[in-house]
Amino acid sequence: MYSHGRLKLGRALRVRCFEIRRLDCYLFGIVIARSGRRVLRSLRPRTGGFDAGGTWTVPVKTNYPDAASKNMPGRLSNGLYYLINNPKDAGMNLRDPLAISFSRDGWTFSAPMALRKNGPPLRHKGKAKGDHSFQYSHAIEHDGKLWVIYATNKEDIEVTAFPIAEFPRL
Repeated sequence: MYSHGRLKLGRALRVRCFEIRRLDCYLFGIVIARSGRRVLRSLRPRTGGFDAGGTWTVPVKTNYPDAASKNMPGRLSNGLYYLINNPKDAGMNLRDPLAISFSRDGWTFSAPMALRKNGPPLRHKGKAKGDHSFQYSHAIEHDGKLWVIYATNKEDIEVTAFPIAEFPRL
């Protein structure tokens, strides 16, 4: 359903690419730009085969914020695409909440909902550790649930199951 890798575009952008396979193309890349944090989308046509990402279009900036803490895109068995991330680009506590948004086409995401919010305080101080934070998510669908795995404060790994039937219907 998805794959990921690293690609560098020029000097201004670092790209962490995920692919979600559709009938007409593979989509999208998550791009972290030096000027700010936003989800960017890119397209690679199905024609032309795999060439290590060489035929991706130029990324297009969206209005969807991102805290750059490892995103997780995918597609559910009901056909909806999803994006799990921390949808904040400024202010305190960039990595709270951990949220999921949905899309019918894999391009336009809406209906965001918090998967986890109001994280616990740090138990142990450490370098580059944020208080009250959720990050580094991954997910897998099994038995009608989306199982989301994520770190809390870079101290614990948690797993939470969310019934897919309870997600919004677009």
